[in-house]
Amino acid sequence: MYSRDGQGNVSKGSVQNDAVRIRDWLVANKTPDAGKRMLTQFSACCKWAMKSKLIAENPFEGYGSGCESPEGR
Repeated sequence: MYSRDGQGNVSKGSVQNDAVRIRDWLVANKTPDAGKRMLTQFSACCKWAMKSKLIAENPFEGYGSGCESPEGR
């Protein structure tokens, strides 16, 4: 469950933690190319949401770079 501030907004920390967990799952379960593409698309969606004033920050900003698995998939 997400924690919310006094105005009903989801806290930044919980959203950022979810972005990290999503990135970690993609690295572990997808090829580097597929993971990078998905993170790039998540980031593009969040960028649009920021322009539309739906969210304040993009939690996926910069996560597409360095998306290699430890096994070298």
